[in-house]
Amino acid sequence: MTNLTANTEAAPVQPAGDAPAGGVGVDEIKGRFGYLLRRAHQKMRQNLEEEFSAGFQITATQHAILTVLDACGSIDQSAIARILDLDRMTVGVTIKNLVRSGMVSQIQSPKDKRRNLITLTAKAARDMPEIQRLARRAYERHTSERLSAQEQRQLVELLQKLTS
Repeated sequence: MTNLTANTEAAPVQPAGDAPAGGVGVDEIKGRFGYLLRRAHQKMRQNLEEEFSAGFQITATQHAILTVLDACGSIDQSAIARILDLDRMTVGVTIKNLVRSGMVSQIQSPKDKRRNLITLTAKAARDMPEIQRLARRAYERHTSERLSAQEQRQLVELLQKLTS
C-alpha cells in the first residue's frame, strides 16, 4: 500500500544546470515542451487580463465565452463547453459570474424548458468591439514583439496539428 502522507521536509532545490544523480535538472525541465507551452499560455493570459483590467473586469475564460456568444447568439451552456472544449462546471461558474456582472443573461429555452439559453446583454453587445480590440492588442503585443508574422503562422499551424 502506498503511503499518502505528505512529506513535510522540502527537497533541496537544484541549482540551474545541476541534476541530482539519475534525475532531471531545472534547466532540463524548463526546456521541456509541455513546460514551455504552459508558460506561453500563462504569459498570453496575463497580457490579456492586464489589457482588460483597466476598463473591463473580465478573465480570459469570460472573454472566450463572450466571444462565442457574440458569434453564435443565444446558446446553452453545454454548447459553449463543447465549442471551447471546456469542462461544463467551469463554464457554469463562469456564466454565473458573467450574469452577476451584467454581461450575459439566462433565459429558458422556448423549445426545451429544461435548457437555459445564454445570451449577451445589450451592454455586453455594445462593449464587444472594444473587448475584441483589447484582446487583439494583448495577443499582438505578446507575439509580434517576439515572433515574425511567418513564425506566428507556423506556430499556429503546429499547435493546430497538436490539438486536432
